[in-house]
Order: sequence, then C-alpha cells, then structure tokens
Amino acid sequence: LKFILKMPNWFQTLAFNILVCGGYDSWIGARKVLISELVKRAVESKVSQIVFLGAGLDPSPLLWAKSYPTTKFWSVDLPQSQKIVRESLSALIQENQKALADRYFSLDFDLESNQNLSVRLRECGLDTDLTTLIVMEGVVPYLEENTFGELLEDYKRNFANGSQLLFSITQWDARNKTAREGHQEAAEKIKFIKPLGEVPSFLSDSKVQLQGVFTAREVNSLGLGSYFYYLLN
Repeated sequence: LKFILKMPNWFQTLAFNILVCGGYDSWIGARKVLISELVKRAVESKVSQIVFLGAGLDPSPLLWAKSYPTTKFWSVDLPQSQKIVRESLSALIQENQKALADRYFSLDFDLESNQNLSVRLRECGLDTDLTTLIVMEGVVPYLEENTFGELLEDYKRNFANGSQLLFSITQWDARNKTAREGHQEAAEKIKFIKPLGEVPSFLSDSKVQLQGVFTAREVNSLGLGSYFYYLLN
C-alpha cells in the first residue's frame, strides 16, 4: 500500500480499481458530485461559512472560494496534509490573492487533540454566531467514538442555530459475501462501518436534529457505499 501511495494519482486510482475495490473511482466520484450539490445548495440558502474538516489533499475548498465570492471556506486537516496543499496550490493562491483575501483559509488541526474545533476556527477568522456548514467526507470511520462525540458536543454548544454538519459513513451490503468477509475484520478497527441502511446508534442518542440522509452509492466488488448524514443544529 505504501508503494501505491507514492505513485502518481492515475496509477493509484488504477491500482485501487484492480487490486483493492472494483469501481473505486466511480464510488469516490459519486461522493464528490453529491458534496458539490450540497455545497451549492448551502451557498444558495445564504450559508456564508463552509468548513471542510479532514479535507486531506482535496483542492475543492480553494476552487469553491474562487467560484462563490460571498462565502468563506476553510480547509482543515493535519499539518502535514495542509502543508502539501499549500505548497501544491501556492501559485493559484498567489495568483488569486486579492480575490481570496479573507475568504479562503488553511487551518492545521488534529481531531484527536484536546482542542475544540470551534476555538481553533474562531482563531482563524470564523464567526460562530453565523450559520456554518461543516463537511466531513471519509473522516468519521477513522475516529474513536468518544472523539466524534466530543465533536458533536462542540458543534451543538458553540455553533449558531441553523448550522449544518454533513458527514459520511462507509456502509456495506450485507448480502454481498465478499463484503461480509472483508469488513468483519475492518469493522473492529473502523468504528463507523455499518451494514447498508443501518443508522448509527449514536445519532438517536444525540439531540442534534437529523435533517436527512443522502446516498452516494456505487455498486462495486465490495458492495461499498457512502451514506451522508445531514445534521441541523
């Protein structure tokens, strides 16, 4: 796997499709299309702040900041990934410095740290009195349950009413034998992989309102799909 991750993106995609999960690229593509649509809806409904938490190497926050001049965007992730993004996009950032001033922010943040997300975002210019959309694509499955619980508590207490939290959970089709066998072991390590259609129990325990569930599911060799849960503060 380490060898694959050192290769160019086209090679990684090809390898994942052949060796790991058939349909991998179309599955990820379906997630991106769904997120794009929900970001567009948020902007049209006058949400003025959008945070990509666990943004990884995705340049989308910067590209959307260019496209939506009335909205501020934050790209938030571990320092090492944010450093790569800043270096890779430095020419584009410099070229659009005036247009992006006070509208695009890159923030180093570790969810496993003892800091609150709301505090770090305020330090980076976010106004928690304004409605905010927080997008977490492919992040939650790798968090400990108590870490995500603390994030939900911070979200409920410190973000404005009407703010939205969108997060994805990888789910697998229990009817697929390959998926059943492949994910029995993974589910012990990745807390939020659930059988297809099973709502995580922590949502029913939370006081945050479940606004909707969106599906970005692509049938593939592992029966994988992404369910996006849309929470309203």
